[in-house]
Amino acid sequence: PVQPDMKFVRSIHDGAGWSLRQADMFALGVLRGGAPHWEFKAAPGERIYCYTLLPGDVAAVGTSRGNVHLLHLEKKRLINTYSGQSGNIW
Repeated sequence: PVQPDMKFVRSIHDGAGWSLRQADMFALGVLRGGAPHWEFKAAPGERIYCYTLLPGDVAAVGTSRGNVHLLHLEKKRLINTYSGQSGNIW
C-alpha cells in the first residue's frame, strides 16, 4: 500500500467537535460533540464510499455515481454536488 506523505493524507473523520460515521451504505451520520446532529442521505442507489471533514464545518462525501457532495455540517445542508467522474469516488 501507498504510505501517506506530504502529498497524500488520509481522510479525517473526527475534528473540531465534529465526527462522521457511516450509518449504512447510503447514509452518513454527523455528530457534534458526540451527539447526533444530522444524517445525510445520498440519492437512492448512490452508495457512499468515502468522506472527510474539511475546514469551516464542511465535509466532502464521495459516491458510487462519481459524485462528490460538499456538505455544510452546521446548517445541515448540501452546498454543492460535483459530478463528472465516470466511476466510483474512493
